[in-house]
Amino acid sequence: MKESGNEKKQVILSSEADYKELHKYIKRNELKNILLVCGSSIKYLEINKYFQKLEAEKCVQVKRFSEFSPNPDYESVVAGVKFFQKEKCDSVIAVGGGSAIDIAKCIRLYYGVDSEKFFLHSEVSFDDIPFLAIPTTAGSGSEATGFAVVYYHGEKQSVTDKRMIP
Repeated sequence: MKESGNEKKQVILSSEADYKELHKYIKRNELKNILLVCGSSIKYLEINKYFQKLEAEKCVQVKRFSEFSPNPDYESVVAGVKFFQKEKCDSVIAVGGGSAIDIAKCIRLYYGVDSEKFFLHSEVSFDDIPFLAIPTTAGSGSEATGFAVVYYHGEKQSVTDKRMIP
């Protein structure tokens, strides 16, 4: 997102197979410790090689979080927030479909909340970390909205906040 006065607007990056625009984004935002929220299918994607290269060059640490199911549950959000906090991440990048992006959105929203609190009713005022979503499937639209879906005790919960717009 890019600041415009007091408002933020979504910025869409386009990148070829060399990932130059992604690399510029990482450098411009001075990212050093990225939380990469992705499913296990990332190992089949070319973008995985880019993140492996970043890790190998040791210029940026990439902490991978993939402990979520296709219908992400609240416990996965809590685990993701705890992981983000433990690893002292400075940003969130989601690669995947709607589930990966929704989990990343919730981590982005709740990263500063005490992990012992119930997130879904917590007041949040944090808005200072970069968040990028890289969709790998068509159709969910999760990369374009401030909405996320998580399941709590089997019940579908909608989480809404403009700070979740990647």
